[in-house]
Amino acid sequence: MSSKKPLRIECCNTDDFYIVISNNLQPKIGDTDSSGYGLDLLSKRYELLKIPQGLIIEQTPAQFTVKVKLIRK
Repeated sequence: MSSKKPLRIECCNTDDFYIVISNNLQPKIGDTDSSGYGLDLLSKRYELLKIPQGLIIEQTPAQFTVKVKLIRK
């Protein structure tokens, strides 16, 4: 990210009870390692709760989007 190419994050909710978080994709500068476990663990927790499509991850060349299902009682 830079002032010329800022990271733009958008959050919204949907009528079908998802919270949607998306951001524009930008290549990382330098060696920044990530464990990659965060979204995987969240997905597994939804599976344990037997909530289908609890976490939906979508990626295009320009955007990364995560949809998180709200848990209602």
